[in-house]
Amino acid sequence: MNKIKIPKHIEVELYICPNQIEGSFFGRLEAAPMNGNFRPQFYYEGDDWDCIVFSEEIEQINVGEYSNVFVAFLSPDRHKIKLKDNQVFLLKNGQGVIGYGKIIQIIGL
Repeated sequence: MNKIKIPKHIEVELYICPNQIEGSFFGRLEAAPMNGNFRPQFYYEGDDWDCIVFSEEIEQINVGEYSNVFVAFLSPDRHKIKLKDNQVFLLKNGQGVIGYGKIIQIIGL
């Protein structure tokens, strides 16, 4: 069976935040590692964008650690002139911020 190839639009350094304040919207609610392929929202310049965060080398992303991963946007054409190297962003799950990071490089926009 063939796997679907996910495009690499950007490479990022990502930190998944632990939830340190009970009831807050900051951090991941569970301390378990995240699958190395998940679909959060990428937040920058006041807008949320659906994306896929993935890695070809690591199977899980640990809470409280930095990881270099790739991001594929579901609407890549909307980001071509907006994103830059070293730009910071938030990663969200619904209204809650679960992580943050910076863009290492633009690959396929």
